[in-house]
Amino acid sequence: MKRQFGRAYESTGSNYSSELKTNNFYLNAANGNIDEKYDIFNDLDQETDNIDSFDINDSADRINKMDEKMGFIQFQAGSPKIGWMVNMHPTTINDPKTGKKKSAVDYYFLDEEGSKFKSTMIFKPYIIVAIKDGTESEVEEYLKRKFEGVIVDAQIIDKEDLDMVKF
Repeated sequence: MKRQFGRAYESTGSNYSSELKTNNFYLNAANGNIDEKYDIFNDLDQETDNIDSFDINDSADRINKMDEKMGFIQFQAGSPKIGWMVNMHPTTINDPKTGKKKSAVDYYFLDEEGSKFKSTMIFKPYIIVAIKDGTESEVEEYLKRKFEGVIVDAQIIDKEDLDMVKF
């Protein structure tokens, strides 16, 4: 039995900048000396040790510096690469068109030869709201008015309610 769960709302964002296709997940223990890794983190802490002047740009730059020191070079363009995803984490990037921050995810890979690379993809955060049947238009109007400029899209989706008793 399917039950209507209202609309899925997407917040401000752009289309995906690239496609990510991976079927293989492979976790590998990091190679190298623990002391070397500790020194990398200490170097980065010394560069950004003033918490009062925290800026999200500094945080993204810090992560990129750490990634480069660990050997994960940003994959820009070229022929497709095949690799095993070893990690991922949320990040933000600047949109060159608007200058605003966009939500994104950094994906970290090991390729077939053992070299490392990372790929960053933009995504649109979303929320699913469960509402009573027949109130879809009122809820949509209210949310669009309340969060004007934040909500990009609204659509009705059907989800299966797994809590319902099956006969």
